[in-house]
Amino acid sequence: MANQPNVLAGVLDIDASDKVARFVRFCNAFNTPLVTFVDTPGFLPGIEQQYGGIIRHGAKMLFAYSAATVPKIPTFLETFLLCPCVITSADPHSLFGRIP
Repeated sequence: MANQPNVLAGVLDIDASDKVARFVRFCNAFNTPLVTFVDTPGFLPGIEQQYGGIIRHGAKMLFAYSAATVPKIPTFLETFLLCPCVITSADPHSLFGRIP
């Protein structure tokens, strides 16, 4: 699974969060490993997203990832922040080295 960096600069909005959560639950139901290509700067900011419940929908996505029992294989590409590390349960120190 991967996002499209040419659309909204690759950020996650409400619809994208719901789509990822459904897909992760689907893969988990059929014991399909999750291979994730991470190239996202984070969640889409804005009043519409906040009123629409981006925190709630993003939390559903995070919960779907954490509840999945299948193997999770993240591949980090160019631009990503801490959120994808949390989503894929990766250790940020192993990615960047020790931060003083």
